[in-house]
Amino acid sequence: MLAARFGSGLGHGVFLAVASSAATRLVAPERAGSAVAVVFGGLTLALAFGVPIGTHLGGIWSWQTIFMGVAICGAIGVLGLAFLMPNARDGGEPKDALHNLMALLDRRLLGAALITVLAYTGSFCLFSYISPLLIEVTGMNAAFVSTMMLVYGVAAAIGNIVGGRITDRLGPDKAVMIVLIGLAIVLAAIWPAVHSVPAMVVLIAALGALTYAAVPAMQARVIGIAERHAPKALAAAAGLNIAGFNSGIALGSLVGGGVIGAFGLTATAIFGAGAAIIGIVVLTLQRGK
Repeated sequence: MLAARFGSGLGHGVFLAVASSAATRLVAPERAGSAVAVVFGGLTLALAFGVPIGTHLGGIWSWQTIFMGVAICGAIGVLGLAFLMPNARDGGEPKDALHNLMALLDRRLLGAALITVLAYTGSFCLFSYISPLLIEVTGMNAAFVSTMMLVYGVAAAIGNIVGGRITDRLGPDKAVMIVLIGLAIVLAAIWPAVHSVPAMVVLIAALGALTYAAVPAMQARVIGIAERHAPKALAAAAGLNIAGFNSGIALGSLVGGGVIGAFGLTATAIFGAGAAIIGIVVLTLQRGK
C-alpha cells in the first residue's frame, strides 16, 4: 500500500507540472492565471466531493471496489487526453533535459518556489490538524467536521477560480501578495475566534478559498519567470513549484506537530500566520529587485 501510494504521488506531481505549463501555452498570455485555475479546478472539486463520496461509499462497498473505481476514473482521463488534448509540446530534444535541470537552480525560480513553500506551510500548519482543533477546542460535533471539510472544499474550488481571475487582472505578483496577506489575517484571526463555531465556519471557508486561490497565482508567477529567464524549461519550472506546494504541505504538518507538542492546538494558527508573514517579506524583497 505504501508503494502504491508513492507511485500515485509520482504521477500526481508529473501530471500537475505538465498540465499547468501546457494550459498556459494553449491560451493567450493574459489568460494564463485562469488557464492554471481550470487545471487545478479539477483537483479542488475532487477534494470537495471525492473525499466525502469515497468515505460514504467505503462504508457500503469494499476498499478493493473503491480503488477499482478510482482506476476507472483514471482510465477515462487517459482517453480524454488521448483524443481531446491538443499537442502543446515545446519541441525540445532529449539533450534539453540537462538544461531543464540546471534551470531549477535559478535563484529567481527558487525564490518564487520558496514563497509557495511558506504559504502552504502556514496554511497546513493549522489545516493538517483541523479535525482535533474543531472537536477538542472549538467543541464542534465530530459528525459536523465532515461537513466542514465539504465547506472547505467548496470554498477552495471558488477560491481557485477567483484566484485565476485576479491573477489575470492584476498580475501574478499582486495576486500572490493579496493571497499571502489574506492568509496571514485569517490564520491570525482563528486564534481568538477558535471557541466560536460560527466564526470558525467562516474562517475555515476563507482559509480554503485563500489556500487554493494561491495555486493559479503562484503557478502563473513561476511560469512567467521561467518564460523570461528559462523559456525552454517551463515544465521543469512548473514542476518545481508543484514540489513547493507539496513541500509546504509536508513541512506545515511537521511544524504543526511540533507546535502542538510544545504550545497546544491553538498555537498552530499563530505559527501559520507567521509563515505567511515571512512569505510577504520574501515577496517584497523579490519585487524590489
